Amino acid sequence: MEGSLRDVRIYVDGRFVGNYEPDETVLRLAAGSHTVKVEVPSVYARRGLPNGNTEIRTYALKGEEHIEILGGDSKQSLVFNDQNLKSKEIEPLDNPEP
Repeated sequence: MEGSLRDVRIYVDGRFVGNYEPDETVLRLAAGSHTVKVEVPSVYARRGLPNGNTEIRTYALKGEEHIEILGGDSKQSLVFNDQNLKSKEIEPLDNPEP
């Protein structure tokens, strides 16, 4: 699947906190339990067809992780991938740019 990392929207405990920025996104959270959600409004999957054409399908992605922050300099890395992201096929935009 192809898409822009900058389109990834991050939510903590139901509140939008920003978009993902490679190598810059750090969430500073208070001690306690938190739910981190990510949403990607559209990504594209290409597939070659036997007749030589290419099929492009558009998907929206959503993922969720629950974490426990212990306090101090507690650090955790969250990874969203095919194990914890759900995809839903959506209608493509008028002029998708994969």
